[in-house]
Amino acid sequence: SDVKTLNFDNGWFGEVGAGCGSGSRGLRGELMFGVHGSRKIDGEPATAWYIPAGPPPVTPEDDPLHTSVKSYTMMFNAYKDLGNYGGITPYVGAGIGASYNMTEDVYFTGNPALVNRIHGDNDLSFAWALMAGVGYQVSDRAILDFGYRYLDLGSAGSQNGDSAANWNPRVNIDDLTSHEFKVGLRYHFGSADCCAQQYAPMK
Repeated sequence: SDVKTLNFDNGWFGEVGAGCGSGSRGLRGELMFGVHGSRKIDGEPATAWYIPAGPPPVTPEDDPLHTSVKSYTMMFNAYKDLGNYGGITPYVGAGIGASYNMTEDVYFTGNPALVNRIHGDNDLSFAWALMAGVGYQVSDRAILDFGYRYLDLGSAGSQNGDSAANWNPRVNIDDLTSHEFKVGLRYHFGSADCCAQQYAPMK
């Protein structure tokens, strides 16, 4: 069963990785591993989850749904620096990779007939991102990075079984996305045209 009228709580995230860049062409790439902390999700089933034998019928609004999702990502990102203006360098970028989404048990409130919890599941999904930001040169090798990222984490969902060993429609959470504001540090270890970056952004 799909979920509608979703409400996501904000969550923390952190990343670390390494990359290489061309100072002459303003191009750079990086491989990043990220952890996205558990986010609480509230919503409604797109169709009534449980219909009793007699009237009145149950509507989806009677079955508010609750769960949480934690994600791990591995992304390859490419950036284009747009010039240096007094030590400040704006950039744009895009990334592709994979997301491992871990859904907790799904439970319902508001309908006394729904007392069992549907077991959570783990899903491996395609992920992609769009980025923009600015870098500020704090030393000859260190750059303070302020950025925004739109991240699509793919989909997540539950299993079919619940705590009473009943079969249920799988809860599907499609288009799991995130708007992220990051502060990070890039440090240049190598030569002028290639840099391995240590990057630790925080939300």
